[in-house]
Amino acid sequence: MRPSQRQVNDSMALDSDSIMRKGHAYARSSTFRHLTERYDRGPSRNTIQENERLAVLGHILKNQRSFLANGLQEDFRTYNTGSFARNVFPLITSVYASLISTELFSVQPMEGPYGLIFFMELRASRTKGSTTAGQTVQSAITGHAPATGYTSELIDREVVGTGNATLDDFTATLGWKPIRPFTVQVTAGAVVGTDDGAGSIAGTGVTGTIDYDTGAIVLAYTVPPAADVAVEVKYRYVMEGNVLRPSYNLHFSKTQVEALPHSLETAWSVESEQDLSAVHGMDAQPIIYGKIGEQLRFEIDRENINAIYEVAQSTDLGVFDYTPPVGVDFYRHQLTFVNMLTNVSNEVFFETNGQIHPNWLVCGVDIASTIESLPNFDNAGAGTTDKGVVFSGKIGRWSVYKDPWLPRDRAILGYKGESWLEAGFAFCPYIPLWRSPQVTLTDLNRRVGMMSRFGRKLINRHHYRQLQVTNFGVVS
Repeated sequence: MRPSQRQVNDSMALDSDSIMRKGHAYARSSTFRHLTERYDRGPSRNTIQENERLAVLGHILKNQRSFLANGLQEDFRTYNTGSFARNVFPLITSVYASLISTELFSVQPMEGPYGLIFFMELRASRTKGSTTAGQTVQSAITGHAPATGYTSELIDREVVGTGNATLDDFTATLGWKPIRPFTVQVTAGAVVGTDDGAGSIAGTGVTGTIDYDTGAIVLAYTVPPAADVAVEVKYRYVMEGNVLRPSYNLHFSKTQVEALPHSLETAWSVESEQDLSAVHGMDAQPIIYGKIGEQLRFEIDRENINAIYEVAQSTDLGVFDYTPPVGVDFYRHQLTFVNMLTNVSNEVFFETNGQIHPNWLVCGVDIASTIESLPNFDNAGAGTTDKGVVFSGKIGRWSVYKDPWLPRDRAILGYKGESWLEAGFAFCPYIPLWRSPQVTLTDLNRRVGMMSRFGRKLINRHHYRQLQVTNFGVVS
């Protein structure tokens, strides 16, 4: 969701520390969901994402203030920055509060030119059944591991031996005990035996005993298990009051990112500055900074989206032919576009082991036109002042954004989680905005250089898919 105009104005009037205090208090406020019911341009969004936006904005402003206070000599600050120092905080607030990137990607501000971004992994700390100690069971990279009943009393598969075509007796001690009677199942290839609740194991081709208290198990096979065939035991143990407990460790994995510069030079004539002041009573510099800030926002969003577009996989499921098949009504055919979105989303869900359901779509204009004409599209009513990549509305669970620079017939299906720790891509701002001393040469043109430094990092390309619409506008 987007901040209301009043919230943005309030933010622009505050320094960075006040922004951070306001952000934390605001995130805890019981009135939060009412005050942020709608963005200027779209329906309500997840409150966790809005809390994150405020915290990130406060961090960015703090970086900027620290740089102005500590990174510049006093004479430079007082003589050269002038209106820049007065306007930089509201300018950054305006730029970074309206970035589409904060709605699509993880935003992790950097404290220096090199930093570490983090993503979360959950690892088993004890071997239990088929889950081994140190195994990643949930990750931003690999998704969820297959369910094995790790947190339950079930031990789904404990190997007690391996066949070699000659060995027919096996002795071992099971690791999780005491064992619940009537739950033991022994498997060696096609040979299966079960316990009788009294400590005996029997099956076609196998007999044995099990001590429920100590876990000692003895097996005898009529025909020795073949070479490399695992002898496995599936059972349940008594968890109540037991010191043996399955355990997870939480790991914050990290990767390095570098903040790269994005800079430009701008110039304007002394005469135009004089005329603007005389005729309209306006200072040229805030106008120039505003336009540069607008362009900076465009380029940040565009470069981040393009980085994802280049790595997003294409899929045969993600191609929609705009022309309906023979005998099918065009409007009924249009509705099958949502079927395509569902199919590709489920493909991502499968390939990430249940980690994510894609929840956003960035579209070129042809695909945007296809979606916006669907009867179940919830139009956000984007205003005429919205520029660049804009939020268009929602179709089902997918938030839709229009990108005028994406190929017209293409779209990116992607995901952002409720936490910055669930990320496929990270945007990492360092220096929001820097300006060189203003220089006026004998040609009577004023010149300044401006720069922003930020990094970006792809974490998991499997969060994203390319979509395509073919034969747009062709209706048979």
